[in-house]
Amino acid sequence: MANKSDEMKINWRWIVDYESHTEYPGCPGCRPGNNDSFDYCRCGRISSVTIKFEPENIRSAAKDIEHYWKIIKKANISNVENKKFIIYCIDRILRNMGINSDSFEADIGQGYYGEEIQGINLDYNIENDLRKHVMALLNMDITECVKYILKLEYGYLLPRIENSTFKLETISRKEIIVPNRDYYFKIDKSMQSVYKNWNLPVCVLDENYGIIDGYHRYLMSENKKKILVIKAEFKENENEKVSSN
Repeated sequence: MANKSDEMKINWRWIVDYESHTEYPGCPGCRPGNNDSFDYCRCGRISSVTIKFEPENIRSAAKDIEHYWKIIKKANISNVENKKFIIYCIDRILRNMGINSDSFEADIGQGYYGEEIQGINLDYNIENDLRKHVMALLNMDITECVKYILKLEYGYLLPRIENSTFKLETISRKEIIVPNRDYYFKIDKSMQSVYKNWNLPVCVLDENYGIIDGYHRYLMSENKKKILVIKAEFKENENEKVSSN
């Protein structure tokens, strides 16, 4: 029986773009009487493979991993059962891992008509790290997931959200406050294609609807009236409760 880690393995062939070049030696036994034609040559050897992975591919990868997440958890997907939130978390993990075209290699195998691309594999060490992060989220609730993702991206948590809980909420885009307007107006809009047709949670907000994370996604949602967000709710810790009494 396959273990949970094995079940999450993806074939990236359906996600990345790739091209291969095959050389045909023109073997005499392939098509008797017509050795100059490669139509029936079954001795082709792949001489080169070019793999292209763009930021736009990440959401497809996140959806694919989310599919495997459901297989792993069977009837009990996880404590977080909102599909969009799950894909959002995996998307953030992928974007923070620095995966690029050089992170992949082709799995070349023999077919009836010569060598063929049977799969595109992610670098072994990178895939292990990816699996580690995704598996870590399986037993977390929304708040724990959000904090895990923020710490992964920035290396630490802001003190003001240490004691916060988070929930998913669909709100009017007009309710959102942009705390750092100078940064907001300097955002590189060339990333627009990365977040085109984005239907996942747009940004992480504090309890006052100020953006904590997600300036780029917020900018690219300018044509939407309502958006899905992850909103903080400040939770007073026990020490503060005692001192205020």
